[in-house]
Amino acid sequence: MHPNYDAALRAMETGTGVVALPVGALGRVILKGQFHGYVGKVVKRGRTRYHLEHADGVLTVPFCYVEPPGRRVGPTRLRREALSP
Repeated sequence: MHPNYDAALRAMETGTGVVALPVGALGRVILKGQFHGYVGKVVKRGRTRYHLEHADGVLTVPFCYVEPPGRRVGPTRLRREALSP
């Protein structure tokens, strides 16, 4: 099954809500891997994924792997702009 479907099903079973980010909002990638913790601005909402703009370009990430930056589910990484002198 698609990860978005699994996340919606899990939210219904646990009674928690699924957060939908509007265009212009900030979102953090929570998927483990190279881009885990990146924060970017939502520039587009596709059918199944967000398009997040950040310093290196645009990432497309399924809805279920993006959260608002204030939720702190997992460890975070600093944005690359913050690392620049």
